[in-house]
Amino acid sequence: MKIIIIGCGKIGFSHLKSFLNSKTVYEIDIIDNKKRLSELKKILISKKYSYLNFKSKIPINKKFDFAIISTNSIERFS
Repeated sequence: MKIIIIGCGKIGFSHLKSFLNSKTVYEIDIIDNKKRLSELKKILISKKYSYLNFKSKIPINKKFDFAIISTNSIERFS
């Protein structure tokens, strides 16, 4: 199952943790700004999840089965 998490602040990270704690393996794209992505990589580096993709922009030609959008209302609107 392919999942995209847009915005990985407190709420987005909670969603991410639930997927990581699951016994099912998911391919997860995490979309956020570069600063937060580098922080996430430091947190998750010890676990070596090969199915996590860290990106600063939403992929255009990729399909997802499930999307979590945890951003503020202005970003969700656009």
